[in-house]
This record gives sequence, C-alpha cells and structure tokens, in this order.
Amino acid sequence: MVDISPTTQAILMLVAPLLGGGRTEAGLLLTPKEYTHLAQALQRLGSRPSDLLGIQATGLLDTLASDFDRERLGNLLARGMQVSLALEQWQQLSIQVISRADSLYPRRLKKSLGYRSPSLLYFCGNPALLNGGGLAVVGSRQVDTNLIEYTRELGALAATAGCTIVSGGAKGIDQASMQGAATAGGKVVGVLAHDLARAVMQRDNRNALMNHELLLCSPFDPTAGFKVWQAMDRNKLIYALADVALVVQSDVGKGGTWSGAREQIQKFRCVPVYTRTAGPHSPGLAALRDLGAGSWPEPHDVETFRAVMDSAAGRDSLGKVPIHTPKSRDGAVQTQPDTASPWADELQGKVEDLLLRLLVHEPASAQAIADCLDARPRQVQSWLKQLVERGKLTKRTDPVRYQVTSGTREAESSPIAVTKGRDRPNGASPSQFPKPDAHMPNITPTFHKLDTALWADELRCKAEGLLLRLFAREALTVKAVAETLQVSQIQAKQWLEPLVAAGKLTKTSRSLYYQRNTSKQQTGLL
Repeated sequence: MVDISPTTQAILMLVAPLLGGGRTEAGLLLTPKEYTHLAQALQRLGSRPSDLLGIQATGLLDTLASDFDRERLGNLLARGMQVSLALEQWQQLSIQVISRADSLYPRRLKKSLGYRSPSLLYFCGNPALLNGGGLAVVGSRQVDTNLIEYTRELGALAATAGCTIVSGGAKGIDQASMQGAATAGGKVVGVLAHDLARAVMQRDNRNALMNHELLLCSPFDPTAGFKVWQAMDRNKLIYALADVALVVQSDVGKGGTWSGAREQIQKFRCVPVYTRTAGPHSPGLAALRDLGAGSWPEPHDVETFRAVMDSAAGRDSLGKVPIHTPKSRDGAVQTQPDTASPWADELQGKVEDLLLRLLVHEPASAQAIADCLDARPRQVQSWLKQLVERGKLTKRTDPVRYQVTSGTREAESSPIAVTKGRDRPNGASPSQFPKPDAHMPNITPTFHKLDTALWADELRCKAEGLLLRLFAREALTVKAVAETLQVSQIQAKQWLEPLVAAGKLTKTSRSLYYQRNTSKQQTGLL
C-alpha cells in the first residue's frame, strides 16, 4: 500500500464524500471547478493543499477568505477522523487513493487533461498499468452476440500481442473486451464510474488483481452508486489512459459512447480514435468517421495488430518514437532523411498552413517571414523552397519575394488563433481552424500591420507539443531531434533551449542529450 501524502489527505477532506457516498454532506464538498479554483489560488501564493493542515493554516485561510467561504473550508478541513476511518476501510479492500500531486498519479492524465484530470484517483491492482497505455475499447451496452464475440476476439488478440485493454467495465462491449483480454492472459485496466468497492470484491476480479493482471480505478468515491453524469465524466479518462482508441458500436447523437467519442475527437484529442469497419454497418460509426475518426484496419494476427497500434500511436515497430538516421551508400549519415517521418509530416503540415496564411494577401521575403515566425532564416528558406517545388508558392525576383500561387485554395484569409498546444484535427481545412477569442485582435495577415508575436507563438506551440511528445519515451540528441523533425540542428536547438529554461526538459550528464523533466510532470498540478 502507498502511504497517503499530506496533500492527498487535504484534498480528500476538501472534495471526498467519506460518509455514505456524501449524502450527509451535500453542498459542503468542493466541486471539481471549485477545487481547481482553490488549487490555482494556492499555487499563486506559493502554497499547497497540505499547507491548509499545517501551522500556517489559519493565516492561509484568512488570505483566501476574500475568494472562498472560510467557514466552509474550515468545516471540511476538520474531517481528519473521517479521513482516517475511510482510509482504514479502503485498506481492507486493498483500495489506494492518490492525488495529482503524487508520483504514482498517471502522467498521461495530467498531460492530456490538465486541470480537467480528476483531483483524486482511487485504484486497486497493479499501479504500473496506470502509465502503460494500450488500446481503449468502447461501445454500446445493448449489442448483438456477433459484436460481443468480435470484441472478445479483439481483446484476446490484443492480449496475445502484449497490449493492455483499457475500458469502462460497463455491460456489452466494455466487458466483452476486458473478458477477452483476461481469458487470454493479458493485462486490463477498468475505469469505473461507480461501485469500485464492490467490483474489487468480485471473485474473478480479485484473482486477476492479485496476479497483477488487472487494475480497477475510478475518480469517484469507492462506494458511489451509478449516476449518468459520472459515466459521462469518466469517459475521457478511458481515452487518456490509452495510446489508441477503438469504438466498436455507437448510436448517432445520443448515449455515453457517442458523447465520449465525439468529445475526444473534437475537444480533447488525447489519442487517435478509430471505428470498427468489419461486420454490420453502423450509422453511429459512420457519423463518427464524418467527425474525424479513422477506419480500423481490422488486423487478424499479432504482427499486423502490433503494426496497426504502432502506426496509429506514432511509434516504430519496436515501440519507440520513429527516429530515422538513414545513411548514404558510403555510410555517411544524411542530414535530411529520405524515410518519411510522421513527426516531420505533422510539423510540415503546421508550417505549410502558417506560410500559406501569411502570404495569401501580400508577398514577402524569407527574412521577413523568419522574423514573423521567430525561426532561423535558413530553415525558413528550406520550408519555402519545398512549397515552391510543390507548386504552392511562387518565387518572385527583384527583389526576392514569395507569394501564394494563383489557384492554390489551401490558404485562406482567416485570422490566426494561438491554440496553446492543441492543433486542428487531422484533415481539417483552414476554414475550420479555431477562430480567435473575443479578446484577441482581428488580424489581417499582411506584413504592413502584422502582430508577429501571435504567429511566432502558434509555431512555438506546435513545436513544443511535438518535442514533449517526442521526449516522452527516451532521451535524444539535438541531431536526432533535427533528423526526426527534418529541420536543421540550429532550428531544433532554438526550440529545445526555451523548454530547458522553462523546466520542461533537462540536459543529461551527457550534455548533448535532452530528456523530459519527470519531476515537473509529477508536481505540476495539485
């Protein structure tokens, strides 16, 4: 069992029911939104929730009184005895509780959901499965026996391929995928919306839990009964704990499966979402594909299943990020690899979108574009050359300027929006790009009156998101990063150094290597 941290103890007091599912404390507990507000206020003060239990608690509560009900917080923080009794009861069931401040808390949730990740997570089983990824399988409760058998076979295939199944434990598709994997001796993660305490005591679950083949978790009190909103709310956790998601069956425009999948495709975009293509036609799955979901290739053996998972999750066949360092016939490493890189493709897509939007109204020089994007001039020249060769841009002389080729329809005169690391879905047209917030200036992209900071921020957001995903699996050199993104080493270093300064990356003892700052990942949210 994991010892409960002081921060987790304080959060339990603030948000957890503790008594009979919370019926006696209705209106007293902080809602998720209220707790997020409190956590942010504490961070601004340089404090943590655990400080509310220390010797400085009185002064801290006085400071917070202007924004929070001091009496309400005091009553919640006086529930120390109730926390002790609840922990004792959970320990008898081998249920553990962790908060966003704990090292065991899934990094995937914080990375994908930020403050939308649950402040507390209750679990029983092998904690390593919380960060192990896998295939999320979701679907309707009421389905025919053919789809149940299809899903069980899918779960068994995943297990044979060494892939964990992540699902919600509900009747129908969820349980079929989990049962198929368990029967084949595979690993399973169940994200429950209710009755965690009851689930861990079921015989089949208990055996799998003891054998470290199963992990059951829930963001809700272990004794909480079923509520529709809880089932809806936990859907995003199923996706965020996986590498790839597959929707086996869904209604159109209604139901938890539809709501969760649409939310994932259009809002959170934690993982690639696919839909079943074998078997009977489903209007719901067709509608999800119209929203942007992919078509599942329906692998039938271990080798093809692994290839599908690796491709969908952006990994090579060894399960690592696809770092390409091809060599020429004389053995020398090429500076620009011939092998296509999905990472480079993703970056190139963003760069092309930016350049076409920048140049749609007025020609500009490479230096002016480099200044606007805060990028290296030679790197910008390389990007421009590629677009000229592909017929997207035209290069003018006297003086040298670049402009959008007549007839090119990919570029539109939409103002930009800083997306803070979240880019438009694959396949979205420029007209579908997020519109700027009301407080943002309505920018016409011409170089005479251009707010260049917004354009540079948009490119930096994309580069930062790619780099943090790239470093999620291993330490890399500047050279490896440059080859993977197909940019110059100078440009790669220009993007890497600010991440080091911000504490998101660190340099290893081998000064040429960079890696994720795991300590920041674990303590960035409370």
